[in-house]
Amino acid sequence: MRKYNKKEYLKYVKSLEKDGFKDCAISFKDWKEV
Repeated sequence: MRKYNKKEYLKYVKSLEKDGFKDCAISFKDWKEV
């Protein structure tokens, strides 16, 4: 379980989308909001 706050998580997802990985299987349940 990776621990990141929601802001960091969204920033991470946006960086993945920017790199063309938006189809990557990233689910919010894998992240624990802190």
